[in-house]
Amino acid sequence: MTTAEHYDIAVVGGGMVGSAIAYGLAKRGARVVVLDQGDNALRSARVNFGLVWLQSKGDGMPAYARWTRRSADLWGAFAAELIETTGISPEHEQRGGLAYCLGENGFEARRVTILRLHNQSGREV
Repeated sequence: MTTAEHYDIAVVGGGMVGSAIAYGLAKRGARVVVLDQGDNALRSARVNFGLVWLQSKGDGMPAYARWTRRSADLWGAFAAELIETTGISPEHEQRGGLAYCLGENGFEARRVTILRLHNQSGREV
């Protein structure tokens, strides 16, 4: 048996939140281990993509829309930090999104939703 390593903190779950917590703690000097199920686990990060997907998020929830916008605005600096620290790029590019509308009614419903999001936030979403 090998000598066990000692950690200050164990983070259970290596998804978006667990990884962020572990990264922040390690930056502050803590010895951190991340315990994760693996890539076959269902995670909220797969659906949410860490709040950097902006299109149509926060309808009727302006605080959530602003939070998402702030997250996306900060992503570039964080990605640069990750590249500098690890040498690995997260390969994220913000190029917009694509929404399919089935017919004129679907297009009009989408247009109204986007306009409502724009008006509730006071800026483009």
